[in-house]
Amino acid sequence: MQAVVIAAGESSRFWPLNKEHKSRFQILGKPLIYWTCKGLAENDIKEIIVVCGKDSQIPALLGNGSDMGATIFYAYQEKPLGTGNALWQTKDLIRGPFFVVWPGKVNSKEVIAEMRLRIDQQGSECMLVGAEDGSLGYGMVRMKGNTVEEIVEKPSPGQEPSNIKTLGIYFFQADFFSYYAGLARHHETDFIDAINRYIKDKQTSLLLLKEDVPTLKHPWDAFLLMDILFKSSYFKPAISSSARIAENVSMEGQVYIGEN
Repeated sequence: MQAVVIAAGESSRFWPLNKEHKSRFQILGKPLIYWTCKGLAENDIKEIIVVCGKDSQIPALLGNGSDMGATIFYAYQEKPLGTGNALWQTKDLIRGPFFVVWPGKVNSKEVIAEMRLRIDQQGSECMLVGAEDGSLGYGMVRMKGNTVEEIVEKPSPGQEPSNIKTLGIYFFQADFFSYYAGLARHHETDFIDAINRYIKDKQTSLLLLKEDVPTLKHPWDAFLLMDILFKSSYFKPAISSSARIAENVSMEGQVYIGEN
């Protein structure tokens, strides 16, 4: 099984922390994209393709993925032309069904495990992941009964097709690229256009999560991701021998105190 992690783009909304791509922001001593890829690897996804900008330092940070039990390949987007164009750079590397994941999905381990279970149960050829949320500025899912009809990108207030927003995690077959190539016009949000064409022909299902998967758009979103990681199995409580703790200090719960 393969997965594509989209880590291209300018991260402009992550100002003033956008001196580097937002997926390089570190929590628990590792960049966010590391935890996302590790969650994929722990779901037996052994080939991960990371799409990044041409001058990205992400390959130097992640390496070949051997430390997480996977092989990481890299594809490069020359210009920030949107998600569809970024994914298009992987077309020669994809051989079969694959996942597409945004790089800040630090709970990818749990979400992908649930997706794989549902895919097997339902025979899904395509799967979207969503959560109920009234926020604007996201792709919102239009449903007809239990059938996914389309994604409406950033609907105007009062024009929302539902209260279900997409969460940046998808499952496709390798032929998705032919649908993207067949679009009449390519533009920054043409990824959604390709998905809407695709789901009309495919057995498509929606995994509706009970809790939102935070999207890393703005600096303050990092607090939500930090909370997820602190509660995850990746957090290992420890107190360094060099730490100085006063006699009147009381600590409860899981605590990590670093050197000095």
